[in-house]
Amino acid sequence: MEHSKIRQEKIEPRLRTMLADPSVADSLPVIVQTFQGVNPQVLDMLKVWKGTYKDDLSIIKGFTADLSPKAIEALILSDLIKAISYDAQFNGL
Repeated sequence: MEHSKIRQEKIEPRLRTMLADPSVADSLPVIVQTFQGVNPQVLDMLKVWKGTYKDDLSIIKGFTADLSPKAIEALILSDLIKAISYDAQFNGL
């Protein structure tokens, strides 16, 4: 399977749209869902791409983080990562 198809399936549509915008922010709040939970390999990838780990989301085997668009594009190619979506603020009803 080609890389662009993998990205399309693993990046949530709203985040995919944001990444296509040339004026996108340098750092985006995201939810990263993994296949096996947060492990040293995943944390090492975050360090390499200078991502900021925020909160553990063990119920979905994932975490929240601030990542650059380049980091998102790189992490999504990893077999360890199931999906990445935009972590929008929820302001209630």
